[in-house]
Amino acid sequence: MFLTLPELRTAVKRGEDLREAVTGRRSEYAREVRRRTVPVALLSDGTDVETLLPARASDGHTLTGMGAASGRVSGRARVVRDPASASIEPGELAKHSGEAVLSHALAW
Repeated sequence: MFLTLPELRTAVKRGEDLREAVTGRRSEYAREVRRRTVPVALLSDGTDVETLLPARASDGHTLTGMGAASGRVSGRARVVRDPASASIEPGELAKHSGEAVLSHALAW
């Protein structure tokens, strides 16, 4: 998993020791899986560009948080307080105010 096919072929043919490369790649992999979100853009050194931006001040009307899927979207949104009685119109986005999953409400 941490070597390319050409590297494996070279290791088999020439008996090269690639443990150092594997150790480095395992370390990098471990660091990457600790990320909480998938970065929108990375600098050449691996820095997540969004971590360099100042935090936005809340205006009391804007919802903020971590999305369940990557990407960005804009549109009319409705906060759903009770999924059992959710009424979502075509083209609207849904944000549940609690912990319940809304997949059943959005599946239609």
